[in-house]
Amino acid sequence: MIKMFKSKNLQSVKHGFFGRSGGVSTGVYSSLNLSENTTDSKANIYANMALVLDALDISSQKVFFPNQQHTNKSVFIDKETDIDKIRHMPADAVITNVDGIGVGILTADCSPILAYESESGFILAIHAGWKGALSGVCENALNSLEDIGVNIKKFSVAIGPTISTKCYEVKIDFVEAFIKTDPYFENFFIKKKYRYI
Repeated sequence: MIKMFKSKNLQSVKHGFFGRSGGVSTGVYSSLNLSENTTDSKANIYANMALVLDALDISSQKVFFPNQQHTNKSVFIDKETDIDKIRHMPADAVITNVDGIGVGILTADCSPILAYESESGFILAIHAGWKGALSGVCENALNSLEDIGVNIKKFSVAIGPTISTKCYEVKIDFVEAFIKTDPYFENFFIKKKYRYI
């Protein structure tokens, strides 16, 4: 059975965060694999996508997933956008306010971030791995909206399930890269002997 998590922050827009269970894929891709950048069969991936779209009650809608490469780049979809042209552009955020197009991102241990602004109708999906987060993927996406006059303070935001501290340790050089960018980031790390979480 497919599991979907919803955020109270985004009640006015159809959305969901999904785990890896409830799909049809087997083996290392068991079971709700949606990534076409795997050796899983296309039939399994499309069947899994159908399950997700049915759960969201948007089975007739197109959903765009960016070509995630742990960048700080975003793609913007408007009515004139050639989807086939931008499909292969490296990007870790996708933005649109076009009716009939959903946006999504794929994660394993990175953070999925969804945002919605009701007045402009803009929706935003961000794949925030540590590389993208450190290089400003969130800031760049929001700045691009602010540049076209959207009040980013009115966005409702939800951060989906992500890797936990008990499963993710880093070394001091990793921590120092963040602190070099902003000393405040030190507050988000906990020292455990020779490692940080």
